[in-house]
Formats: sequence, structure tokens, C-alpha cells
Amino acid sequence: MCLLFCLAFVLNANTIYAGEVTGNVVLLQKNASSGAWEHAASNEGVVVYVTGFEEKERKSSNLYELKQQNKAFSPRVLAITVGDDVMFSNLDDIYHNVYSTSDAKPFDLKFYKAEQVPTVTFDVPGRVDVFCAIHTKMHCIVLVLQNPYFVQVDANQTYTL
Repeated sequence: MCLLFCLAFVLNANTIYAGEVTGNVVLLQKNASSGAWEHAASNEGVVVYVTGFEEKERKSSNLYELKQQNKAFSPRVLAITVGDDVMFSNLDDIYHNVYSTSDAKPFDLKFYKAEQVPTVTFDVPGRVDVFCAIHTKMHCIVLVLQNPYFVQVDANQTYTL
């Protein structure tokens, strides 16, 4: 009996289940003066993703764009998959110097204006904090995930994956 159960478990271990996961995200923040928990003003940048497995066969990489406009990055959080490329478009009439010292992807794009559009390939999973050396308030996050099963939460704090 144990042999049959173990064999059935092994056979089912490779079964792929397809479906849809939906939900709501509620962000709370602590009020500094009262100490009470309140709903956060924004859910910008919230990413829901699945962990526990890597994508086995990747057909091609995707190309994403991180814009620099009005001395800010857009989007502030960009979720991508390992192996994807990100273009850093400068839409301002000024120089930017985009860089990261994150373990997952350290890089420095040096000074550049709109005429140049450097691209970076993100080949290691992890959180990559990106900054501008000239404009110190500029910050965004590239979240490099191991598989394509992720989604950003919408304005209604819902997601479907």
C-alpha cells in the first residue's frame, strides 16, 4: 500500500495546474502621531508573484522601459523576469547618471542625455535599487523574478494572476 501511495505522489509531483488567482491587497501604515493603523494612501508598486520554481525553458527575453522624466523614474517599481532587458530612456533635457550598487545587478550608465538609450540585461534574480547620481531623490526598484508569474496590483487594490 505504501509503495502505491509513494508512486502516485511522485507521478503527481510533475502535474501542472492551470488557473487564475485573484485577490485584494490591503496596505496599512501606522499613523506617526496616534499610533493607529490606517489604510495607506497608495498601493503603487505592489507586486504579487509566485515563488518556488524557475522557468525551465525561456523562449526569448522581454524588453522593458524605465523612463526618467521630471527628475523621477517611471514606473517606480518594475517587475521583470531573469534575462529581461530594460531600456533607461531619458525624457528630460538634462543629464542623468543611472546606477545601482545592488548585489543582483551593479551597473553605472554614466552621464547621458535623451540621444542615448542605454539597455541593461538583468540576469540574476533579486531586488535592484536604481538611483541617479546627479539627482539624489530619484529612486526606483527593478524586481527581477525567477518566473513570469507576477502582476502589479491595480488602482482598486486587486490583482489577477
